[in-house]
Amino acid sequence: MTDLHDLEGIALLREPVRRQLLLHVRAAEGPVSRDDAAAAVGVSRSLAAFHLDRLAAAGLLEVEYRRVSGLTGARRSSTAPAAGCSSACPRPGTSSPATS
Repeated sequence: MTDLHDLEGIALLREPVRRQLLLHVRAAEGPVSRDDAAAAVGVSRSLAAFHLDRLAAAGLLEVEYRRVSGLTGARRSSTAPAAGCSSACPRPGTSSPATS
């Protein structure tokens, strides 16, 4: 039986921009800033932040805060995959999670 949390994660990935962001972060070698993620998929920083926050809230991304050189205040970076991200998370090179 599929856990309700897994189903919510799959439903989140129906949104194309959110799916592209997750694929980009998963393919990255290290932490990805909101600015970098936005530029990589061609959306505004605020739209990327919205989708990255949704992915993190669903447990598909882990989040860390760090100060970026030359800037004041905390900046948010996302790293993937989260510990709970399983087969429901798309892998780089795929367009969507497995569906049945």
